[in-house]
Amino acid sequence: MKNIKLRIIFVIILIILGLSSVLSASTLFTSNISIDTRYPFIRSANINVSNYQISQSVTYQIEINYTVTQTSGNAKYYFKIPRINDRTPNSSLTRFCPPYQESKLLYSNISQWDPGEINEGINDEFNNTYDWFNVSLNGGISESVKISQEYIVTLNAISYQNINYSDIGTYNKSDIMFDLYCNRSEKYYNISDPDLISLSDSLSLGLTNPVDKARQIFNWVSRNIRYNGALPAQEKGASWAYDNLEGDCSEYSSLMITLLRIQGIPARKVTGLVFSNIIPFFPFVGQELLFTFGNVKPNYILGHAWVEYYVPNIGWIACDPTWGYFNQIDYLRIGFNVGQWFENATGGLTSEFPYPQLYGFGSGTVEFNYELKATVLNASYWPWILLFYFPPAPSEDQDLSIYLYVGTGAVIAIALLSTVIVLVNKERKGLI
Repeated sequence: MKNIKLRIIFVIILIILGLSSVLSASTLFTSNISIDTRYPFIRSANINVSNYQISQSVTYQIEINYTVTQTSGNAKYYFKIPRINDRTPNSSLTRFCPPYQESKLLYSNISQWDPGEINEGINDEFNNTYDWFNVSLNGGISESVKISQEYIVTLNAISYQNINYSDIGTYNKSDIMFDLYCNRSEKYYNISDPDLISLSDSLSLGLTNPVDKARQIFNWVSRNIRYNGALPAQEKGASWAYDNLEGDCSEYSSLMITLLRIQGIPARKVTGLVFSNIIPFFPFVGQELLFTFGNVKPNYILGHAWVEYYVPNIGWIACDPTWGYFNQIDYLRIGFNVGQWFENATGGLTSEFPYPQLYGFGSGTVEFNYELKATVLNASYWPWILLFYFPPAPSEDQDLSIYLYVGTGAVIAIALLSTVIVLVNKERKGLI
């Protein structure tokens, strides 16, 4: 009798879950969301990149427009604009990268009064790509310069949760990556700091595998550094983060990178922007996400920094200690730069590359406006059933109702599944 009652309750719960799925599906499929049940899958070794899985994927059309207009006086401006690189195993620029960012430049144009000096598609030592130029503007006739670019970019949610340790190769310490991303002790990445050496060694004690070492280092940084979003934009660095046990995404990343480098593991910072800092976030086809910066419209740029560390024959593995992502990354972030201490627009050095970068010298007033618009062309999620309980997120004019919108289905599902667990326990104890 007890089993009959329990089965009846299970059937009722399954019917409720099924009905909610059917009702949600009607909304899901009328929202032009593409469902691709191929994911997740594991690709075999491809140019020393292997063992990764793609679980979700979103393709965006990216339009960038940056306008500077001199309204009075005269000034000379120096620009250095990073391009959205193609970060894939087969890219001619990025070595050992899984397909974090499949990018195709469709259009690029610099429109200006004074031709000045223009260098397009320039690569730096880290193989970041830039358009680098200068222009003189006369405010008497409101001269302006406009930079326009258009891309098709596919961002993949990639994880390395099932690495086959026997596939891990041996580090080639003569490779240039060790000079770029491991051996240098420098400001903000002080691998000679005795406190950081002690911490890194204690976290790695008894471990020989770089992935295991990275896990221990990641866990310590994520659990012990307190996020402080009120810090100034100027980078503080790994030693400061350890001494103060706080920081923003930059300090989280710098500390993890430095602790990895102390263990002889190449690691680097990736900087860019995220399309949303509300998780979960499921963009839907046709959705437009707009980001602005300047003195014409309100600033809305979700700048962010995260980490990649290198494992031979596996590739560059992405982590985000600020968000709690170990050996995985989502489809919500565009990376513009990797590395540190970049040459800026005027030839000086900057520890983190500011985006967008503009230097002006002269007098008068200027209007500048940067816009990045991302239009969702395709969205593939797995497992697709989750979308029935976590509906696609609305557009960027969000308010607190988004939490109710996104979480309602999840609460229902969790409540029902919790009921099942309670009933099973009671049945085992003979209470029903």
